[in-house]
Amino acid sequence: MSQARANEGDEKDANFIDVVASDLGTESATIARNLFSTLRELDGQGVDVIFVEAITATEGHAAAAVMNRLRKAAELEVHI
Repeated sequence: MSQARANEGDEKDANFIDVVASDLGTESATIARNLFSTLRELDGQGVDVIFVEAITATEGHAAAAVMNRLRKAAELEVHI
């Protein structure tokens, strides 16, 4: 996982955010495994907002399962 910092002030400023980018892989089963471990890790860090790029659910059972689980896990909104 790589991390970048974006802010308009110092670290105490309310505009300070951490941006984390993670390469989850290229195959549906690998993406599923890496996605859920990454989500658990981010949840443990108390992350407030998580953006996930959708994968096509028609790419197989693992892809459909990933998208289904993401929809269920979304607390507020899912935009595809």
